[in-house]
Amino acid sequence: MDFFRKKMDDERPAADDSHVVAAGGGVLSIPARIYREYADEFRELARTATNGHQRAIYLKMANTWAGAAIQFESGLETSDLNLSATQ
Repeated sequence: MDFFRKKMDDERPAADDSHVVAAGGGVLSIPARIYREYADEFRELARTATNGHQRAIYLKMANTWAGAAIQFESGLETSDLNLSATQ
């Protein structure tokens, strides 16, 4: 899934890192907007999936990314919410 890494590289500021949230202790560091974009991408993949199994997996991934956005905005640690895509 290189598109995630590319998107993160594109989002990194050139010189000013003052708004970057440090990752550590289970705290998420990607801006919520990026998580929501990933969720949108997986929803689109689900919409165009060729079978129900694929669609279900893509929708679980979309929900995981959307949950991560909510978690980030709430300032929760990753251990505070269960965002497992295998639920």
